Amino acid sequence: MLKPFIKTFMILLLLVLLNGCNHEKTHDNITENSIQNMQLTKEEEQIIYLIESDKSKFSLFNFDAKDFNSLDIWVEIYNNGELLDKSNKISYTFISNEKTGIIAIAIEKIPDFYYSFSILTEGNKISSLSEAYTNNKSSYSFGSMNKAVNINDNKEIVLYTVLFANEIGGIPILLDEQDLISSPELLMNYSIAHIIKCKFY
Repeated sequence: MLKPFIKTFMILLLLVLLNGCNHEKTHDNITENSIQNMQLTKEEEQIIYLIESDKSKFSLFNFDAKDFNSLDIWVEIYNNGELLDKSNKISYTFISNEKTGIIAIAIEKIPDFYYSFSILTEGNKISSLSEAYTNNKSSYSFGSMNKAVNINDNKEIVLYTVLFANEIGGIPILLDEQDLISSPELLMNYSIAHIIKCKFY
């Protein structure tokens, strides 16, 4: 069942590696100690468009962690605002001066949800595949962080959200994913929420 996921994520990693080869270009537009959605060329956007589908989504982020030594990424699962699970943690320790890099997130629905993370710095890569998270069949929305975020020591940053409608109906619009950090009560608006977070330290 995981073969389609593995195949498409390998294609995505190829794209990430191609960007990594041009390390200077990849990080030209990011400030020190920040993380943001990766700015893709038209050709790179077309490659992602070709491999994405209604069941497969991908997000790329580039970061500059000049003042930090390590990075964690994980998934949190909520039910009506209550934390049910916090798992699939991937940890990475930066080597020497390699404090810039790329985070790749792949989301696959086949039919359950799987998440895969990859962290790439110059010459180094680590990946992790999550367990299955059951699809509750209700409508849902998804999205990644919509603006650059400053990195602070041990501060949690929301990278990606999958938000399921509650029993009442619609899915409230989330204007800024980072609001879930400052106002966690917003999670009560969703029957199920999958929140992918990271932190640097």
